[in-house]
Amino acid sequence: NQWSSMFFHIISKALTLEILSTGVAGNWNGALQV
Repeated sequence: NQWSSMFFHIISKALTLEILSTGVAGNWNGALQV
């Protein structure tokens, strides 16, 4: 149970980082186009 909780925490953290990085990249691309 502790392992699954730790695994879920790592996955959610990775997803958050991916969403943040893609969001920043999208904003950067939008700024370049303008």
